[in-house]
Amino acid sequence: MNPGEEGVKVSFVDENGDSWEEYNVIHYPFIEWFAKSNSKDHKKFTFAQYAEILQGLPEEELVRLVSESPWGKSVSHDIDYLEKVRMQGAIQKWIDHSISVTHNLPEKISVKEVNDIYFQGWKAGCKGLTIYREGSRTGVLLSKKEKEESEFKETHAPKRPRVLEADYYVATAKGVKFAVIVGLWPGTNRPYEVFAFENPPMFKNTRGKTFKIKKGQYKFVNGEFEIDNLQLSADRVEQRAHTILLSMLLRHRAPIEHVVHVSKKIDENITSFSSVCRRVLSRYIDAEAVNEKCPNCGGDLIREEGCIHCRSCEFSRCS
Repeated sequence: MNPGEEGVKVSFVDENGDSWEEYNVIHYPFIEWFAKSNSKDHKKFTFAQYAEILQGLPEEELVRLVSESPWGKSVSHDIDYLEKVRMQGAIQKWIDHSISVTHNLPEKISVKEVNDIYFQGWKAGCKGLTIYREGSRTGVLLSKKEKEESEFKETHAPKRPRVLEADYYVATAKGVKFAVIVGLWPGTNRPYEVFAFENPPMFKNTRGKTFKIKKGQYKFVNGEFEIDNLQLSADRVEQRAHTILLSMLLRHRAPIEHVVHVSKKIDENITSFSSVCRRVLSRYIDAEAVNEKCPNCGGDLIREEGCIHCRSCEFSRCS
């Protein structure tokens, strides 16, 4: 940037004295997804206004949105570099003048990994292959990676809105039925809190809302029934303590997989109260491959909503 020009925003000056403006690159499809998934009436604002909203979000909030979008876990550093080279080798023979692919690599990529990429490119017969290591040029193509810090910092959970959308589930352990209510952070399907107790007032899964009445007192409403004090619904102290612990982890944005793992460490009994909470929370874990083949059709098995099943046929280990 020319710092002498009117209206220029200079984010930093490098060691050579050059001025730079730093900004997030937000692609159009991501803006469209944000507009539709975070507003019941996505035409409430213009496209440009939604883009402006995203640009104004705190960094941690923007990172969270990206992780929950269809593009989560698919940024350049998540891609298998060698598979990308093999794909180029397979495709390029159908392109008139061949093709070149740039590999955007993390700053701490090893010399061996770079060597492997070039060697695989030679084996695949690639005519053009470029490597760009992050940080090798000032201000160019920087990812929003977390800074490495030795300090053990304190974190604060986001303030709870008065009303949250909530999922109501009925689960069974040792022949006893439990209600498990999961409050969701606004505009997402991410659990923020969990309540569980015996003797559910309704025996089918449904959707409702949780209201904060005052500190430590919450109410669930779904139009058919109400539960006045969710925290006291669990009449056993250890069960109440368990859900408070899980809620604390969820509110501080611990990964769902970690929350489920902590619950299992407390009590590994698959027919216990804690297992009911785990089974419900596992529904919010994204589907993942388990590197096993379906015994019925030979398709790939995945773990989804706490159960291993096949998407190609009706096989399920939970049925």
